[in-house]
Amino acid sequence: MAIEQSKRVTVGGSEYVLNRLDCFQALNVARLAAPALPVLFSGVIEGFLKVWQEGKGGNSDEDFTRELSMMLAVAQPLFDRVAEMKKDDFDALMATCLGCVEKQRGKGFSPVIQGGVVMDDVPAGDALVLALQVIVREIRPIGAALFTTATARKA
Repeated sequence: MAIEQSKRVTVGGSEYVLNRLDCFQALNVARLAAPALPVLFSGVIEGFLKVWQEGKGGNSDEDFTRELSMMLAVAQPLFDRVAEMKKDDFDALMATCLGCVEKQRGKGFSPVIQGGVVMDDVPAGDALVLALQVIVREIRPIGAALFTTATARKA
């Protein structure tokens, strides 16, 4: 299975490119995100991303509000785990994840974080969605490798 080097995504109406983290960065992201991994892979994140990207879940603001409320309730364990993270760990996780993201500005792309500061044209909600996409993308191969190793040992 070939590992995709970069991925284009649209978040909040803007185009972004998610590049790959290096091996040590990816392993550090997995380490920092480990407390939230059980709920991260429960499908909650994918549901959030889908609703976020579609903009509205139903035909009215009321439908969207109801669906978003349901997802927030389901995601409470994830929020609890993130809230328990030390600020330095959370900042390191976000900075690492956003460090591989570029935003389209004019005809080209440029980093969303420079000198440890997220650029002003990247809203906090979009930054969180982008970081979650990087986490899911980087942790999948690590999880697959661990699963393969565990399965091989049983055989």
